[in-house]
Amino acid sequence: MGIMQSHHNLPTPESSLLHFMANLPPKPYCSSDLSRLAIRPARTARNYAYIQPNDPYNTRWLVFDMDLGAESFHRFEDAGTATPNLIVQNPENLNCHFLYWLKNPIWVKNTGKQAPQAYLNAVKIAMTQQLGADSRYSGLICKNPLSREWRTTELHNRPYSLDDLSKHLDLSLPSIEKDRAKAEKGLINAVINGRNDRLFTVLRLFAYERVARYKGLEGSIGSSKAFAMWQNAIEKEAMRINTDFSNTLPYSEIKSTTKSVSRWTWEHYDAGTKAQRGKMGFGETRNTNIELPMLPEEERKRRQSLSAHLTHKHRKETTELKIIHAIERLKASGEKVTNSAIAKQAGLNRQTMIKNYSDFIAKKVSLMVAIR
Repeated sequence: MGIMQSHHNLPTPESSLLHFMANLPPKPYCSSDLSRLAIRPARTARNYAYIQPNDPYNTRWLVFDMDLGAESFHRFEDAGTATPNLIVQNPENLNCHFLYWLKNPIWVKNTGKQAPQAYLNAVKIAMTQQLGADSRYSGLICKNPLSREWRTTELHNRPYSLDDLSKHLDLSLPSIEKDRAKAEKGLINAVINGRNDRLFTVLRLFAYERVARYKGLEGSIGSSKAFAMWQNAIEKEAMRINTDFSNTLPYSEIKSTTKSVSRWTWEHYDAGTKAQRGKMGFGETRNTNIELPMLPEEERKRRQSLSAHLTHKHRKETTELKIIHAIERLKASGEKVTNSAIAKQAGLNRQTMIKNYSDFIAKKVSLMVAIR
């Protein structure tokens, strides 16, 4: 395969690199260290190490995060996917971002046509899986191919249609997207008050579906490494959720939400009992083909008691997580942590909260003070 140009030679008139530079959002997010994103004019932002490649309404570039070290650069050949237009590589650890130029930008907001968005999403998911790219990567910002911080290589200047990319892919739905779908479905009965509440609610529902998989890694890589991977996964998903907002939340909000959700689900959430909810099998269920016999009275009472216990348990768990999240947010903003402030942040009745969770709150607040 011939490489058109590498590092930072001036782009040719029809180059992918020139297209990237000419079609940046007018005021993209950018950063030098990822700890704090800023919005700057494109002419200024393109000097930073990280930059937002797509505007909030159109996807011009598909970007994949390859964290495979020395194996990253040629991974598209091994995986049999289409060849990236640009590869932006960290010269120190050799990890890369693959950038694919889309011939026709895809409108990605709710007001657009749903079919192209769904097709784009299916292609992104399938390519992520086939490449072995980081499925937690949000795509909001990427390694800036215009920055001298990285080693940029242009492999070709041919834009892709989604059909071109899909020829190399299996478009079946992998598990992470199913988990996201379950999280969105779980919002039906949730009361959402603003961006932070939506982020918190979607993220915790997503976490419930995935925590068991990361807990299962403890035996092979150890608890601390498994938890670090878990926190990273939740933060990446929080960043992805944040990109859905027209006015994104600051990184401090993402960090506090990530911290409360990842810690609580890791330490307390029991996916096993969740699977039993709504499946007590009381025997009254009927459809046109089946009529199940009624259970004996003793067994009915036992199952009713178990169902009530599980419902209470999960309600209690959700409330505790809301309280922890409220404490984290108050701490992050520098506000005084009081019962009234916690109740307001968590959307709970103050008297009921104090009556049922005063010991829990006291324990968490004292632990927070001890960690300082």
